[in-house]
Amino acid sequence: MSTRTVTSQAELDQAIKDKIELIDILSPAGVWLAVRACGSSTVTACGSSTVRACDSSTVRACDSSTVTACGSSTVRAYDSSTVRATPLVAVHLHHSTVNAQGGVILDHTHVADMDLAADDYEPALYTQSQMDAAGARIGSIVSVVWGVICAVVVFVALTGAHQ
Repeated sequence: MSTRTVTSQAELDQAIKDKIELIDILSPAGVWLAVRACGSSTVTACGSSTVRACDSSTVRACDSSTVTACGSSTVRAYDSSTVRATPLVAVHLHHSTVNAQGGVILDHTHVADMDLAADDYEPALYTQSQMDAAGARIGSIVSVVWGVICAVVVFVALTGAHQ
């Protein structure tokens, strides 16, 4: 896999032109670079980055990054990121401080509460109420997924996209 670290727009443009597979952007504070993620791109945004993603791009947003996503993109949001997404974008929230608008929100902020790691798992250590709470959370996730499936079916039926 070809990799390159860039610090300026000219270096980024050249790396894209050279078809570099992994580009690490380390621009100094105050230096803005324009990044567009389309097709099946993968972008990790940290610091105060801003990313626009379309098609089936995947974005991991950290720190105070801002992501605008459309198409069937997937966003994994951490820290105090801001996400603006169109209706079919999967937005995975990994911190409660994420500001997410639109998309299909998949809340992972309480996953650590449910984590039954294999090496720590002993059935006798979990009370019935803990197991009931984990089941309720899983039921909520299933409800969200079912809602997305229903929305897609309705969209296809209304637009005639299946023909």
